[in-house]
Amino acid sequence: MSHESFNQPENNSEEFSISREMVIDALKAKGKEDPATMEMLGTWIEQGRMEVEKVKGKEAHYWVSVECSIETAKVFMESGFLREAYDDLLDTQIIAQNTRNEEQYNRINRLLDDLERMDPSLM
Repeated sequence: MSHESFNQPENNSEEFSISREMVIDALKAKGKEDPATMEMLGTWIEQGRMEVEKVKGKEAHYWVSVECSIETAKVFMESGFLREAYDDLLDTQIIAQNTRNEEQYNRINRLLDDLERMDPSLM
């Protein structure tokens, strides 16, 4: 299994899929209170989860699942929703720790540190 970041599907299939950039733009423009934006976010997350379910093997499945969660947190982070990113990463950190994936665990810690520097009230 490659140790590069998991990328959720973009607009490269015959079916219309929601891109990461579309979600970030919608969150920045309309916020989490907008039902259409939250539906778009939910669809994008589900697209990623469907890709995770295709992965065979327990270790690989956990790896991709954690990558998917990290990517979701990064979308929140880039959209300015730091608390949501932080909370998602804390939950994901537990999974990475439980699966003894030191690389992902350390990457999550670095992202948490970045968020805490951006907003000290998150600690």
